[in-house]
Order: sequence, then structure tokens, then C-alpha cells
Amino acid sequence: MKRLSEQQIGSSQRQGNIELLRIVCMLFVLIIHFNLNVILRNESTSVLMNNIALVVNSFVIVAVNCFILISGYFSIRLRIKSLVSFLFQVVFCSFIAVVIFLLQKMSQHEPVTIGYVIWVLLPFNAPNLWFVPSYFMLMLVSPLLNLLCERRWLHDIALWSALLCVFFCYGVYGYQGYSIYQFVVLYLLGRYIRLIKVEKLRLKRTLWFLLYLLSVAVTFVLAYSWVQRGHDVSDKMMYAYSSPWVMLSSVMFFIFFLTLNINRRWILLISPSVFSVYLLHENGLINHLAYINPLRSVIADSHTCYSDMYMYLVVLLYGVVLFMLIVIFDRFSRLSIYNYLYSRFSLSRK
Repeated sequence: MKRLSEQQIGSSQRQGNIELLRIVCMLFVLIIHFNLNVILRNESTSVLMNNIALVVNSFVIVAVNCFILISGYFSIRLRIKSLVSFLFQVVFCSFIAVVIFLLQKMSQHEPVTIGYVIWVLLPFNAPNLWFVPSYFMLMLVSPLLNLLCERRWLHDIALWSALLCVFFCYGVYGYQGYSIYQFVVLYLLGRYIRLIKVEKLRLKRTLWFLLYLLSVAVTFVLAYSWVQRGHDVSDKMMYAYSSPWVMLSSVMFFIFFLTLNINRRWILLISPSVFSVYLLHENGLINHLAYINPLRSVIADSHTCYSDMYMYLVVLLYGVVLFMLIVIFDRFSRLSIYNYLYSRFSLSRK
């Protein structure tokens, strides 16, 4: 067997770190959606359950930002193949969601129009999947961003100007959702982390994690204080992705993973399917069936301190099981179908 050079080994380890970060962040995304749709927007949950959700949310809110930081760190290389693969994955998962949705409606004897089915099958019309069109737009503008990043001074001016604008808009207007603008800022920020070579500071690994914990504590204190002032517990204001404290937590968490040395086969097997986990569990056609209704019925029986904590552990376990089921399904369906179509296309070209 041919031995790898030290440079190749380092690259493989770094890739393993990032792929593990993708897996962890997708689990975080599941927990965010569980907290928001099952607990924080549920009038039957107790105060303790809401506070538990706020604490956990302060840890996991970094997920979406880290995905874009990864794209900026490694830079998106726009190719027709990558665009087709992205759209194919979106349409395939939308098709699966529509099939489950139609089966559910048929069992309930409820009519569904063909026009609606065709509409939700389109790549950017699946309900609740706001991330898809935003990231697709980021892919399209990535060549311009990469060109901008080639000149360090232009990149720095663009990054710090964009950060100031994001924080100013957040301070004046508050939470305004997510858009391509925030994606561009995070993309430039990820590239900046690559330029200053933060990952070489391996001796500071513990420091990065402690800074992440500190930023998590700040996020929780702000969110808890916001609720105590009479605001709705499900208000996203304190957990806005563009808020300074959430961005800080995201950067600390991302850099912490850059300093790790991990290279496991199971990571590389699971990581290609994490996007399908998002596309399937949060699709508005089936998310009530997938996790909202089952988990709401589970936590409805919690009335004591002990049962609240126990039920929240059940919620987390449900997320892990759902994650693995979708990954297994994706590995044996979408990837095999995609590989078959791609091989057929390659043979036709030859």
C-alpha cells in the first residue's frame, strides 16, 4: 500500500474534522427545530422545559452559521456537476416527502390537487426549506466572492464593511430572518479564518472551546433576560443568526473543530447524507408527521421536574434516531440512484 505523505495525512485529518463538524451541526439543526416547534411554541410545556430548551438552544444555535463558514473556508468551486447534484438531492428528497404526504392524505380521504404537487416538487418551493434557495444563490455568486478574496485588501474591506452593516441592521431593525446577504458575510468570514491560518494554533484548542462556552453563556443570559421582560419564549430575537453573540459562538466552535485531529471512516460515510436529513425532516409537508406530533404527544405527559428532564432526554434521543434513519435511507436510495444515473451518463459519453 502506498504511504501517504505528511501533507496528505494532514489534509485527510482536516477533512475528517470538517465532515464531523457537518454531522454535529446537522444534529444541532434537528435540536433547534425540536426546541422551536415542539417545546417553545407549545403552550402545554412547563416553565422548566422551556428553560431547558433555552439552555440547549444557546449551544446549538451555531449550526447554520458553521455550515456557511465551512463553505467560505474551503471556497465553493462552482461547477455544473455540483449544481446538478445539489438540485437532484433537493428534488429527490422533495419527491419522497410528496409521496409520504400523498399517502397520508389518501389515508385521511382528503383531496390534493395535481398543481399543488407539481409546485412543491420544484427545487425552491418546498415549504420550510428556506436554506435551499439562499445557499443556491451563494453558489452562483461564489466565483465573484472567490475573485474578491484573491486580493487580501479588497477582501478585508468587504468583510469588515459587511460585518458592520449586519450588526448595525440587527441593532436597528432586530431579527429580520436570513438572506443571501448574511450568507455572503459568513462566507467572507470563513475565508478570513483560512487566510490568517487559525487552525495552526493547535495549542490553543482548549482556549477556543472555553471561548465558545463563554459566548454560549452570554447567549443564554440574553435570551433568558429577554423572556423575563415579557417577550414570547419562542421569539427568535436573541437567537438571530446575524446577532454578534451567535456569530462569535459560531466562529469559536468552528475554529475549535479546525484544531482537532480526527479521521474515521464512519464520518466520511455519514457526512454526504447530512443535507438529506435537513431536506426530509424539515419539509413542511411531513415535518408534523416526522417529529412535531410524535414529540408533542410525548412531552404532554411531563408534569414534574424529573419527568421534564427525562422527557427532554427522550427528545434528544428521538433526534439521534431520526438522524440515523434518514442517513441509512439516503445511503441506500438517493446515493445509489445518483451513482447509477451518473454511471449511465458517463457510459453514454464514452
